[in-house]
Amino acid sequence: MFAQHGIIEAQNEYEIFSYCKVLNTYPRNIGPNIGIITIMTISVTERTSEIGLIRALGAKQSQVLSLFLGEAVVLSAVGGLAGLILGIGIGQLLHIVLPALPVHTPITFVVLAESIAIIIGLAAGVIPARHAAQLDPVEALRTE
Repeated sequence: MFAQHGIIEAQNEYEIFSYCKVLNTYPRNIGPNIGIITIMTISVTERTSEIGLIRALGAKQSQVLSLFLGEAVVLSAVGGLAGLILGIGIGQLLHIVLPALPVHTPITFVVLAESIAIIIGLAAGVIPARHAAQLDPVEALRTE
């Protein structure tokens, strides 16, 4: 009875420690934000005439905004998925090398990590998407 209680306490302490480690990664999310903002700003700059054409054909600002926000979310979701695959793969390789090492990735951490990646993409894509949506169609068509 006491041994089982000790195991449950140790597991709870490990889960609390793991959640704290996840929360400590928030300051590290500044780098991906800057990368996504840069990629999306370059995308808007390179596609200015395309944006002007879309707007001239009758697309609303909200549609252009949604297009670029969706692009940022997909970009960050794919990046988050690649990071998860890499992390889980390295963990499994460690488990093969060190079989005594318990390797388990809770599904809550996977969902949390992917959700954070998507939120970062959404937050980082707002500025370039608003810039794209506010372009004047006539001026954008003149740009080459």
